[in-house]
Amino acid sequence: MDINMQPSLTRIQNIGGEAVYWETTINSYLEDYKPVEGIVIAHSGRSVATLLRFGDVSSGYNTKTTMQEEWVIDEIAFNVPGLSMDCFIPPSDLRFDSHVEHLSQGPKIKTLQQGSDR
Repeated sequence: MDINMQPSLTRIQNIGGEAVYWETTINSYLEDYKPVEGIVIAHSGRSVATLLRFGDVSSGYNTKTTMQEEWVIDEIAFNVPGLSMDCFIPPSDLRFDSHVEHLSQGPKIKTLQQGSDR
C-alpha cells in the first residue's frame, strides 16, 4: 500500500527581506502484510520525506533534503484496552477496575471517610 501525502508549501519572510519557500512531500510504503489474531497488519515499510527550499535569491541556489526511514516488525502482541474483534472502544469511554469506579462516586467516599473519623 502506498500513502502519498499532499505536498505542503510554506512561505517564510522576515520584515523587509525576501520570501523563502519550503515544500514538504512525504511518501510512505507499507508492505509484508500478515494476519495477527485475525487482523492483517503490515510488518515492514518505509517513509521518504523530501524538503525543498527555494526562492532565496541572495544565496543563489535551491536546496533539497531527502530523509528515509525503514522499519520492520518482528513480533506483535495486542494489549490495547477496548480492542476486540468486533469494535474499538475509545479510551475516554473505558472503565478500568472497580477501585477507580468507586473513587469517581463521590458520596460513597464521603460516607466512608465520615465513618472512619468516629
